[in-house]
Amino acid sequence: MSGTVFDAAELDRIRGLTRLGVGRNDVVTCQLPDSWQFVVTYPGCARIGVVFNPVMPIFREHELSLMLGHRESKVFIVPKDFATSTTRRWPRG
Repeated sequence: MSGTVFDAAELDRIRGLTRLGVGRNDVVTCQLPDSWQFVVTYPGCARIGVVFNPVMPIFREHELSLMLGHRESKVFIVPKDFATSTTRRWPRG
């Protein structure tokens, strides 16, 4: 990934978060595997003053409920294939 592509992806992530109402000191929880999406999410959050709360992809409902509730996450970023999985149960709330 070139620097230009990285910068564009990071700005796109920032725009998406701000459209969701995320701002300084809000918590964004991220459950992404090692990927370019993870790599652009962290600096994007840092640039707008967001608290970045990464959680491991192996976490399921019990662990996620604790992590999301403890940090009072405003947004939960997860890959589309995780969100549509029929084998996963997601925390409510």
